[in-house]
Amino acid sequence: MIGELGYFYFLSTDNSLDKLSPATVARLIYLSTYLDYKNRFMWSQRRQIKKTDLEDILHLSKGAVFNFWHEVSPLYIIEDDEGLVLNNPDMLRGELPKDNRNNYQRLYIETIRRLYRQTAATNHKHLGYVFALIPLINIEYNILCFDTYETDINAIHPLTVEDFCNYSQYDPHDYRRLLRRYKNITFDVDGHKEYVLSCVSQGDDILHARLFVNPRIVYCGSSYKRVEVLGAFVKAET
Repeated sequence: MIGELGYFYFLSTDNSLDKLSPATVARLIYLSTYLDYKNRFMWSQRRQIKKTDLEDILHLSKGAVFNFWHEVSPLYIIEDDEGLVLNNPDMLRGELPKDNRNNYQRLYIETIRRLYRQTAATNHKHLGYVFALIPLINIEYNILCFDTYETDINAIHPLTVEDFCNYSQYDPHDYRRLLRRYKNITFDVDGHKEYVLSCVSQGDDILHARLFVNPRIVYCGSSYKRVEVLGAFVKAET
């Protein structure tokens, strides 16, 4: 399907990504940009992705692919005679279930591909930390929070940088190092670079700042332009 931000697939906010390691989450999110409307992973319209293709398509070593496959099969992916097939209802292309349309986020295919390809494998786990928190992304404002369906931004109970550190099993006392890591994870947009995660604080209290996820990657609200302004995702020139 295509929208203002391009083609996308859906991920349930009731997903089981928490059963996967963070690096595997990022790699699965990327691989799922190759899903077709029949739940097949396709490298092209005529060529289905096979397990033997994973080193090339994921840009990983044989050992990393082995670990990835061990985690995702059969929880998310199986291989039949033709190639790899999605084996989990959490992800889909096409129409959403009529009785459960609200519990899905849109993930934008071309942006995720650019992001993944421009991110070193050593930083995949940091992408995974963000993707694993998709159930905590506010539908309208893309702020990480505890009330994802709240439409009044002033009433939202946000996750802070300290909360994000705890979710990521990162020492909150070393939060500046973590934020520097995310400052180095960017992707190209119309000739400039944008951040995946933006930290917006009042004054110098960074530890309790709000965190916004770039809507070019994940967004299901009514106006992504509004979120762009709130998050300030464009990387400053140096």
